[in-house]
Amino acid sequence: AGRGRARALLVGLGVAVLAYLHLTHRLPPGPIVLVPGFASTAGVAVNGALVLLALAAAWVAAPALPLPAVRALAGLAGVGAAGAGLTLVLLRPARAEWPTRPNLVLISIDTLRADRLGCYGYDLATSPNLDAFAERSMRFERAYTTDAWTLTAHASMLTGLGPLAHGVDREVALSTQVPTLAERLADAGYTTLGVVDSCVWLDQRYGLGRGFDAYRVVKGDARVKAREAQYLLDRAGDAPFFLFFHVYDVHSDWEHLPYEADPEDHAALAGWYEGEFQACDDEGRCASEYLQALNSRGEVLEGADRRYLASLYDAGVRSLDRRLGELFAALEERGVFENSVVILTSDHGEEFFEHGKCLHSTHHEVCVRVPLLVRTPDTQGEVSRSLSSSVDLAPTLLDYAGLALGEVQGRSLRPALSGDVEAEGHAYVSTARGGVVYSVRDHEWALVLDESGWVVVGPQGPMPLEQAPPEVGARLLAWVERERRLGLELAARFGGGDISAPLTESEQRSLRALGYGGGD
Repeated sequence: AGRGRARALLVGLGVAVLAYLHLTHRLPPGPIVLVPGFASTAGVAVNGALVLLALAAAWVAAPALPLPAVRALAGLAGVGAAGAGLTLVLLRPARAEWPTRPNLVLISIDTLRADRLGCYGYDLATSPNLDAFAERSMRFERAYTTDAWTLTAHASMLTGLGPLAHGVDREVALSTQVPTLAERLADAGYTTLGVVDSCVWLDQRYGLGRGFDAYRVVKGDARVKAREAQYLLDRAGDAPFFLFFHVYDVHSDWEHLPYEADPEDHAALAGWYEGEFQACDDEGRCASEYLQALNSRGEVLEGADRRYLASLYDAGVRSLDRRLGELFAALEERGVFENSVVILTSDHGEEFFEHGKCLHSTHHEVCVRVPLLVRTPDTQGEVSRSLSSSVDLAPTLLDYAGLALGEVQGRSLRPALSGDVEAEGHAYVSTARGGVVYSVRDHEWALVLDESGWVVVGPQGPMPLEQAPPEVGARLLAWVERERRLGLELAARFGGGDISAPLTESEQRSLRALGYGGGD
């Protein structure tokens, strides 16, 4: 009996310690979460039960202890733990209410691969600031873009429509019949601010700047754009704001090496290379244009040269991360994170010859899986396995703004973010070129159209469509056809896109230097 009571005392003290840690450890890098939502009725009840259990165990065990003084100390310890815990449960204020119309921030990092970030399991130190941001966000493990192309993917982000539906293309602007996220929010009283890169694809000609009170096209890295964003926020007034912030730092470059980085990052992550790769050919094509020429000729880098190309990219991610750290610090100083919904994502990934190509010209996983981190005042480093797509971003922000979602193809991620529902959902990737759907994905299977035809990717890896289980192939093909019909029906309903201003010769040269050669 004595040994049993001693064990009960140890268990009770352990429970008291756990309860104390749960109720008090609320600082970065994140809380110890035993019972999420401790300030809710259920959380208070469970935590109160833990404390009462500690008190009961100490009371039961105390008579079995040998000396009165020891029994008294044990009793006091139990009572003290219970009293301290109950005080925290009853007196600790619940989370402050944040506005019914919070500030909204959408950060798009062009060409960022999810699997090159520490928070997504990468083992190199490419992203300490993004990782810290992820620790206070919900990380979506399976997020996909709608197209591996900057223009069409961002049109999806800002409309909630896939590329077949919104119809934006190289010479086609967004139809005026398609409401943009910024227009919807501006009509609801939001101050709408955009800071985007000077890349042609984010130009006003394509209609993506419609609805913004200020839409700044800024040449330079993320640090320059962050200063512009801070300038706009300082003058935003008291109304809730929507900030769309787009940076191009990770995208392949156009002059020297395919990916540029700060010297210290190049030395740390790519300084191992001792080969002769210069990223230029005999015709004077360098950097992105050289990589595009490799794609056109069907040539593939091998061995150390190929690893070096990926290392250059890693170094560029590390430089971007440092610059984003300055933006995060400025937003933190302004108290933005306390009452805002902040979404950080990318328009597409990048390939390093995993499927015989480089840059982002295929619809395989490396090009279409993107990071998606969503931070609200309530998120605490959770992970969601729910499939999500770029078309879900606008509906999510509209939902938090208290607005109807309207006619969109995406869904709000707010239920998943609130922890109420882990929606299964689905993601699809499509392009508007020729009315073709290039890939669909569910939780287990993907169907991808590449130069060899339809490829099914499943638990055993990729295989030609004819070698896949017949019921899987039939289901995925039927899904492709449904998506194609839905996209074209929506396009017809919106009246098709508007003809955009033609690209100038200078703009076409810039695009060729970025690797956008004959096609997009």
